[in-house]
Amino acid sequence: MVSTQAKCVAFGTLILPTSTFFAMESRPRKLLDQVRDAIRLKHYSYRTEQSYVGWIRRYILFHNKQHPKDMGGAVRSLARRLG
Repeated sequence: MVSTQAKCVAFGTLILPTSTFFAMESRPRKLLDQVRDAIRLKHYSYRTEQSYVGWIRRYILFHNKQHPKDMGGAVRSLARRLG
């Protein structure tokens, strides 16, 4: 059984069920927002979240703002090491 916390997304101090939260959006979430959501679901600290997002952002900027889908296996191997 999945706990209620795993089905919720933190939104500031308000916690919304994922079905409500994602129903409000009409376009796909940005990559770094998806990363933040995944880190929060794992209950990592805020500083860890900032660090991971910073590293990912710099990695993307270093590769001339290419989307990770277009970069191939390098991003997947980096994600496996981080997560």
